[in-house]
Amino acid sequence: MGGRSKKQTVGYRYRIGLHLVLCQGPVDAVQEIQMGDRTAWGDADRAPLPSGHGLTSLSINKPTLFGGDEREGGVVGTIDVLSGHTGQGRNDYLMSRLGPSIPAFRGVMSLVARKILFAANNPYIKPWAVRVRRFTAGWFDAPWMAWNAEVRAWDEIEAREISVGMNPAHILVQCLTDPHWGMGYPQSSIGWSFWNAAWALSSEGFGLNLIWTRQQPIESFIAQVLDHIGGILYTDPEQGTFELKLLRDDYWIESLPQLSPDEIVRMERFERAQWGELPNEITVVYTGWATGAEATVSVQNLAAIQLQGGVINQRRDYPGVNYGPLAARLALRDLRALGSPLARMSLTVARDTLERAPLPGDVFLLHWPRLGIERMVVRVTGIDTGTLGAAEWRIEAVEDVFGMSNTVLSPPPPHVEEPPLEPVPPALVLAVEVPYWELARRLSRAELDYLTDTDTYVGALAAAGGQGQLNWQLATGASSGDLAPVVGEDY
Repeated sequence: MGGRSKKQTVGYRYRIGLHLVLCQGPVDAVQEIQMGDRTAWGDADRAPLPSGHGLTSLSINKPTLFGGDEREGGVVGTIDVLSGHTGQGRNDYLMSRLGPSIPAFRGVMSLVARKILFAANNPYIKPWAVRVRRFTAGWFDAPWMAWNAEVRAWDEIEAREISVGMNPAHILVQCLTDPHWGMGYPQSSIGWSFWNAAWALSSEGFGLNLIWTRQQPIESFIAQVLDHIGGILYTDPEQGTFELKLLRDDYWIESLPQLSPDEIVRMERFERAQWGELPNEITVVYTGWATGAEATVSVQNLAAIQLQGGVINQRRDYPGVNYGPLAARLALRDLRALGSPLARMSLTVARDTLERAPLPGDVFLLHWPRLGIERMVVRVTGIDTGTLGAAEWRIEAVEDVFGMSNTVLSPPPPHVEEPPLEPVPPALVLAVEVPYWELARRLSRAELDYLTDTDTYVGALAAAGGQGQLNWQLATGASSGDLAPVVGEDY
């Protein structure tokens, strides 16, 4: 008799249902889902999945993502994308598992995995990473300059998108105006300089991808964005609006206003860093677009390395940058600014000599003959206008790195050789015996012990013999009888 063959279990497949809340919603699109550092859905050749205003589902069919059944299986199943919009309803899968008394999870972007196959032979869930895109979704009011919010970077050789980011000007506007997580100012408080900055950043291909968490104050996040783009945010004292000034080479030298001794009341501080204090190598740490991990790029000033006798490195972190060529541009920008011995100064100007108060980021020409400065391009970093009606304004400024080649210094005045003065003898010389109290003041205790009652010291007194005579030297001969004359010295 033949026996029946028995089935043999060689492994197990594992399924799971998940609800993953990722960030504040809604978002424009879900671009990619990674599991265990491998792409389970989405790639550079596929259009991203829009989240829309309704339920959107995506299908994953990667049974061999981790090696198939022979190793750790793969991922197969359906995932719902919940954008978090205001009209979002409750998810039917979550209600089937948790009951009908659940919220709709509006205001957050989340994923619902419908009992998907996630592994084989290994019951542990691998880490997930989700790439989402948000430019125009999630604004409290109408998106600001919606047509210019997205900045793309392309590989010119392969003609494909390699990076995309949000316009930093739009990031700052939403931080200032959003009433829920931002500072809550109305959009009418945004000045026209933001429009110019948005166009400039877009033309530069300057897109950022940043994550803000409530553990970081919103002011610190704004400062981080400004550090990335090299900008200054200030409030216009006349209009009361927020203004954004990009520090760029965007001015004509001949059209700049000039500050000279006619306007400057006093120069309180003028200093220039020494070469030993300056970096000659900059390393920029950014976030790689494909991996999401840290990447670095370094640039060097070879002439400065030769001059300083070694490498002086400084690290700069720009986590919002995902594009290598942009990170290299920022490294060159910082090397030029931080590695140059720029002059820094504090000066006070008379209010009535200026048409208006200088604003942060403004550029002017400095003319200060006392320091040999005929013309220097200087940028305002801060201004203190004092109390209402103050007659003076205090300005903090730094030499502008873009205008260094236009600095004109006047030569120092020629040195005039003055003839040496002839020594003049004193008008009166008188020899006197030195009193004991004078000896006690000048001699040590041990030296006083050697003195007897008959010992004596001779001193000399002299009267000035002419103008400018300050001191004399007393010369004596080898014996007490050869007393030389007292010679006067002019200083």
